[in-house]
Amino acid sequence: MCGEANLPPTPWAQTVGRKFAESATSVFKQQQELTAKRASALRIAALCLVAEAREHGRTVTADLLLHCYAGLILLERRATGTAPAKEMILLATT
Repeated sequence: MCGEANLPPTPWAQTVGRKFAESATSVFKQQQELTAKRASALRIAALCLVAEAREHGRTVTADLLLHCYAGLILLERRATGTAPAKEMILLATT
């Protein structure tokens, strides 16, 4: 998920990355509500961490953070109704 593994070695990236991982994980696990303010803060942090990761050659970490960024956008759109869920779960027995 949006963990803190392989973050760039700078103190800023370590601190922000750890806080981002904690907050994003709690949102994705539905332990914390995704408010507009929280979504904005997490998206900004993710993009800043992407830039930091790329600067230090951590492209896999940057890609994972971009996936988290996209997931946050989707969750926020679903919460506001601008991207309603269209998936269907089909339960079948034999």
